[in-house]
Amino acid sequence: MSGYSGSSGKDRWPSVKAAIKAGKSSTAHKRISNCVPKTLQWTSLFNQYRKDIPLAFMVVKAAFESCGKADALTKSGKDIGLFQLFPIHFERNGLTPTQGLDPANNTRIFVKVLDGRAASFEKSHGSWFPNGRDWSFWGIMWLTAGIGPGATRHLLNQVSQGPGAFNKIVSFVSSHPGWMEEYAQDAKWGVQSGRLVAFRVMVAWDVVGEIRKLEASGELEEYVTQPVPGVPRGGDLGRIFGITLAVLGSASSAALVGWTAYQGLRRKR
Repeated sequence: MSGYSGSSGKDRWPSVKAAIKAGKSSTAHKRISNCVPKTLQWTSLFNQYRKDIPLAFMVVKAAFESCGKADALTKSGKDIGLFQLFPIHFERNGLTPTQGLDPANNTRIFVKVLDGRAASFEKSHGSWFPNGRDWSFWGIMWLTAGIGPGATRHLLNQVSQGPGAFNKIVSFVSSHPGWMEEYAQDAKWGVQSGRLVAFRVMVAWDVVGEIRKLEASGELEEYVTQPVPGVPRGGDLGRIFGITLAVLGSASSAALVGWTAYQGLRRKR
């Protein structure tokens, strides 16, 4: 859940400065369109662990973070696996960072972290989400990964309570281009950081639009029942178990026939 910042401290997108200047986030569209097809193989795994997180959110998040690569790892080791989680996320849950490369572990911990963050925002800013965990809410959750929970809360406090908080934040940032720069300077981030935060808000808007399009397309339905690479499904496990019993049964039957024949030969002697 590292958002855009890579381990080197530089932004992952080479065109980010030009994008900030132009006010565009086309890099997000390009990454999603290129990486969602590579991430769909994990759909059934995501569906198994996601709780009430929208399935399309899970798929696009993994596509955005790792391009669907289970073994994705930055050189510093600070961003791990499908959802690019931090080592501390696994250590807090009794796992090593290496174990975090396991797709099931990575997915399970991501859901736990995001669900905990969601509960925290519901407690502190519940009045901004009168409709519960709707798409406005999940837009805010995406934003927390891009700019951090603290900056997200500050932005929430700039807009009125009630439904549509995510849309209100995007409108606020669009109509107050200098506000994030001032906030970033007060937080000692620097003007460039303020512009980057504003840029990430616009990226979040674009990404949520892509998530909703993926959900509406119905494309995920055909992948929900497909087996996860290298991980047998429940039905597959049942078939494997049944085949094993059949083999063992056949072996036992053969042994019994052999033993009976042997005893018959002994009696004839």
